[in-house]
Amino acid sequence: MRDSNPRRYDPQRFSRPPQSTTLPTLHAAKVHNFSIPPRNNFKLSCSYPYAGPVSVHFFNLIQPYFTETLNFAPHQMTEMIIFQKLFLVSVYLLKRLPWRILYFISDLIALVLYYIVGYRKKVVYENLTNSFPDKSKKEIKKIAHQYYRHLADIMIETICEEKIMPNFKRHMIFKNQELLHQLYKTGKSILMVGGHVGNWEWIGITVQPMGPFKAKGVIKPLSDPFFNDYIENLRSKYSSGVIPFLRTLRVMAASRDQQFVYMLANDQTPHRDEIRFWTDFLNQPTPVFLGTEKIAKLLDMPVIFSNCYRVKRGVYEIELILITETPK
Repeated sequence: MRDSNPRRYDPQRFSRPPQSTTLPTLHAAKVHNFSIPPRNNFKLSCSYPYAGPVSVHFFNLIQPYFTETLNFAPHQMTEMIIFQKLFLVSVYLLKRLPWRILYFISDLIALVLYYIVGYRKKVVYENLTNSFPDKSKKEIKKIAHQYYRHLADIMIETICEEKIMPNFKRHMIFKNQELLHQLYKTGKSILMVGGHVGNWEWIGITVQPMGPFKAKGVIKPLSDPFFNDYIENLRSKYSSGVIPFLRTLRVMAASRDQQFVYMLANDQTPHRDEIRFWTDFLNQPTPVFLGTEKIAKLLDMPVIFSNCYRVKRGVYEIELILITETPK
């Protein structure tokens, strides 16, 4: 899908790359040259600075360092530690609740996000209006409510994702699973590309237990170190670890003697300095990542697309589609 005259980034036209959101009604996008239209990833963030998982007894030893080097006041550090402890205790308690209660909590979170916080509401409505110009305001509002409900579900499901592991096949239904076994026989690692639709976190922790490949996810670290460490620990527990996106090629090249399935969610907005290609996606000019194609050709990795649909709350269907077995 290479354009002979791709659109250039015009700072007068776009003050920043256009934003988009995960819509529950949009389950898949066309894939051309291994490139998937991007979106901005929702990030959990914490308003407190990060002090690490230190105990109160260790506080007096590290207080001067943090106060002088990071300009954290002692009372701020106490708040940080209290917040982190409360968060971990809350997660521990949530994991012991049945799913029906967890989804009731999710409904409450969705109401708070929509009516009280108003999380990115302007962006949501702007994108929905641009994407579906033929729909009425009533229909747009209905889809927006579905989006916030799905977003809250993803938050709860991510926090409690370990609950699914004893019976993960009831929650994650992989279609065309034999494709993985077929590609494993080639002796090569493979790239699995997808987007932030359905539940991408559950895909990340179930691919390796499903076999036959070991799995690594390419991630863009969260801005908050505490939540970044928490999410990375969850992801690594049921996979072979994660790869920071800036080290993607280096790590893959160094592991060519092993077989991995590398999971990439390619629908985020590239940094404006890295934009090389634009396309029209849902009636909006959208920059596209091109790195997956380059990696596949350079390392001769087959590429598959994971098309994730939500069947119902807590149950997802993933269709594995072969894009190419011979990228060179």
